[in-house]
Order: sequence, then structure tokens, then C-alpha cells
Amino acid sequence: MERETLDAEPAMLKPPLDYFPMAEPRDKQLRALDFLRRAHAQKYTDIVIEAPTGIGKTGIGAAAALWAQQLIVPGKFEPGAYYLVTQKLLQDQLEADIDSFKAGFRRGCTLKSSIEYNCAQYGTCMAGMRMKHEKRCRELADSNCSYRIAKSNFRFMPLAVTNYPYFFTERTYVGELPPRRVLVADECHTLEKQVLGFVEVNINHEVMTDWAPHLRPVPRMDDIFEFADWLTKVYMPVIENRIIALNARLEDSPEDRKLLDEVNKAETHYTRNQAALRSIYEDENNWIYWQEEKENGLESIAKPISAAAFMKFLIFDAASIRIYMSAYPGPKEVFCRSLGLNVEKVAWLKLASTFPIENRPVHMVLVGSMGQKSIETTLPSVLRMAERILKAHSEEKGLIHCHSYKIGQALFDYLNPRFPGRIIFPKTAKERDNCFAHHSHSEEPTVMLSPSMTEGFNLIGDLARFQIIAKMPYPYLGDKQVAAKRERDPDWYSMQTAMTVIQACGRIVRSDTDTGATYILDSDFKMLYERHPHFFPRWFEEAFVWHKK
Repeated sequence: MERETLDAEPAMLKPPLDYFPMAEPRDKQLRALDFLRRAHAQKYTDIVIEAPTGIGKTGIGAAAALWAQQLIVPGKFEPGAYYLVTQKLLQDQLEADIDSFKAGFRRGCTLKSSIEYNCAQYGTCMAGMRMKHEKRCRELADSNCSYRIAKSNFRFMPLAVTNYPYFFTERTYVGELPPRRVLVADECHTLEKQVLGFVEVNINHEVMTDWAPHLRPVPRMDDIFEFADWLTKVYMPVIENRIIALNARLEDSPEDRKLLDEVNKAETHYTRNQAALRSIYEDENNWIYWQEEKENGLESIAKPISAAAFMKFLIFDAASIRIYMSAYPGPKEVFCRSLGLNVEKVAWLKLASTFPIENRPVHMVLVGSMGQKSIETTLPSVLRMAERILKAHSEEKGLIHCHSYKIGQALFDYLNPRFPGRIIFPKTAKERDNCFAHHSHSEEPTVMLSPSMTEGFNLIGDLARFQIIAKMPYPYLGDKQVAAKRERDPDWYSMQTAMTVIQACGRIVRSDTDTGATYILDSDFKMLYERHPHFFPRWFEEAFVWHKK
């Protein structure tokens, strides 16, 4: 189902459609670009485009960015657009997919951190840019630095693509990315998490071992003021001195990649803590602080509760018009509240999925509640049902979302003896990526088992013809930030769960001709759905297949 609420005469400008940079636009892309035209004509500055997988958000976003070149915007907003993505990998995909990046009349480029660019003299541009006086990089002196060239192109290309962490760092500490006419925020359902994660502070035994071993253990600090005072007077001066010493060593060993990585991490750690401290002192009510007992001692954690306090500088001031895109950003009211947007001043377009319903069934095989009070009773039924599903898909690859490593281990221990060699269970992010590569290239019907593959993974075609959601992915309430946010906005907590389920279901059906079946085993889904039916878009509901217990 689609909702379009705008009626406006076209502005005296070329429409966004004229800037579409790919092959012939699809029907839903045409609708999205026309909606964008009318929203701009009605002077909306925040525009959300809800476009499920397969509609082609990339083409929509790229056309909007190129269209921004002609916009006349009052104030100091330079032509063109920033296009923000969640990962460097997605930058590479955009560069491969969009003709504007290719030879000829180039109108697009991507930008990453200086450590990603090669320097003929010092290995990486990050090392070369740090050299001083007689050791100064020759390419930098001659204006041939590959990073500086890329950054200059980025500033003046109409379509300038980078990732959220790099953009936030540049906006906060460097100041070389001026406001532009448009900002496209891709995967905007993660935007709140991107903003909050940019400034949170976590000091534990491992962090102290890396940067300030002589200060171990983390002392007991009862409130955020005591923690901030300790950071300011004790911890941060040590990190500052460490950075000075590392840079001095780097002068003598500029090609030492390990040393360069250490400098980069130390400086990132220092600057993010600085940003957090400024925010804590300015608005302590927006922060939650706690300590946890770990095996190696205390861990101090400080996290902001609302992203709204940071959105103005990081996003709103970065562009005159902001375009947010996601397959599912959640309900309008909750999305706007979480980012500090005025719901009445946001133009919102909902597009329906183009994928045939029969290609993407979501089977409700609800064997029982996997909530904390019932999990021990229900888990055996979940294990048996997972076994039945794997047998039914004996010749096909699949994916199991287990939500936690504890549940994952129980599933692995049960399924692995029954399906030897078929279950792949990575325990870390690094293992996960390597295991996914093995799964992708294996000719066997392997099944990935992971608590962290609900987003960012593309299991197209035969990479997964089925998937299992073993437990509802409610955010962890042991995280006091999550608990505080739920207390302030109960709908936010439920929305995060619904959003994760919808994102998970989208991992295995990636095109109009792709097929894949999803099985939800946790009966807590029914409770969430009945309490908040408006959290689930119509196109998603249409695929539900309810089975008797």
C-alpha cells in the first residue's frame, strides 16, 4: 500500500527524473522521484522514502543527489549532495552500480579515511600526511597526494558518497566538508544507532590494557560526574601523551602499518571521548552511566539516550534538504521522535514491495514463548522444529537467526550431530565474515547460524532458500541505554524489534524472481503483532502464513 499526501505544482526546475543515472527507471522509482519533486515544491526539508528491497533505492538516491546541483538554496549551502551509507563496502557497490562514477563525464566519487589511500613514499596517505619538515611527503608537497585529490573531488562532485563514521568525524573534528544542498541518508533506520554510537564511551580492562595499562583496574565511580572528572583529569592526559609518543615513533617508521593503525585507533578513541565529555558537561540529563562487574574487573559505560541532541550539527546543518531512505524506517511518529524531527514537517512516502507474495512467505510456526521466563521450557521445541525445517530443506542453503550466542550454541550442539558439517556457527564478527565466504562458495547445503546477520548481508538466490528466526530480537534490557530509552518511549522498544524482524526477513529474497521461506518460531511475535499491528507494513503482512500449533 502506498501513501502520497502531496499536491503541488512542479517547481520551475528540471525534475529529479531527468538526473536518473541508471537504466530505464522502474515504476516505483518514478513515483519516488515525482514525490521528491512535489515535496521540494511544497518546501519540505526532511523527506522520507520507504522503499522495500528490490525497488532500487540506489537509483533514487543518486538521482536526488545529481538533481541537487541545480537547486537554489538560500544560505551557505554548496551545490550537490552528500550520500551517506553504513559501510565502506556499500561505497564500493555504489561506485560499481552507478554510471556517474565511470569514465567520461564523471559526476560522482567516494571518499574514505586517509589510511585507505596508497602513498608512493610512505605506504598510506595517513602516514605521509603526518610527516613534517624535511620528511614531508613529496606527493603532498607537490599536491599529488591521492587522498587530498580524492577529498578535493569529493567536495566538488555532485554525487559525493561516504560512510557515516567518516562523515561524522570530518564534521566534528576537521571541518573541511561544508554544508551542501542535499544530504541522502541511506539505511536511515540505522541513523539513530549511528549517531548514538559515535559518542558513547566504554572503558574496561581491555581498553585500559591497550591505552593506559598502568591505570588498571577501572576504579569504582558512582555517577557520571565522577566518571567525567576521572576521564578529564586522569585518563585523557595519558591518552594524549600516548598519541604524542606514537607519532614520534611514526616519524622514524612511517611505513609501519601496525604502528599507523595504532595511532589511528588512539586518535579516534581520544577524539570520541572528547566529544562525549563536551556533551556530558552540556546536557548530563541526556546521558546514562553505569558500571558492570566483569571477569577482569569493572567496566564503565556512558551512553547518550537521545540522538536528537546531536542531529542538528551532524545532519540538519550539513544540508538544506535531507532525504532519508530505508526499506523500513519504522512508523513515522516513532522515527521522527527518535531523531528530533517535527512529524508535521516531514514528507513521507510509503512504497509497497514489488516481490510476489508467493516468493517470500513468512511462516508462523509458533512453538512457544522464548522470553526469559519461558525459554528453558520452549527451547527443546525450538530445537526439534529447527531440525524438521532443515530436513524439509535438505538440499538447500539457509540461515538461522539465533539472537544470542547462548541460543546459538544450544542450536549448534543439537543440530550439528544430526547434520554433520552443515551448520556454520561463527563466534565473532571476523569469523562471521570468513564463514560467510565459506558458505557462499561451498557446493554443500550449508546453513549459517548467527545472532548478527539481520542486516547488511545479501543471501541472494541459492545462498539461502530458507531462514529461521528462533527468538524475537528484543533489544537487550541489560543495556541501561536501551532500558532508559524504553522508559522514555515504550513504542521505540517495540519498533526496534519489529524493524529487526522485517530487516531479517529481507536477507534472503533480493529480487522479483528470487524465492525464500522464513519461519518464525517464537510465539512472542504474535503478542508484538497484536499489540502493534501498525508497526508492520501491509506488504509485509500479506506474506504471513499462520500454522496451527
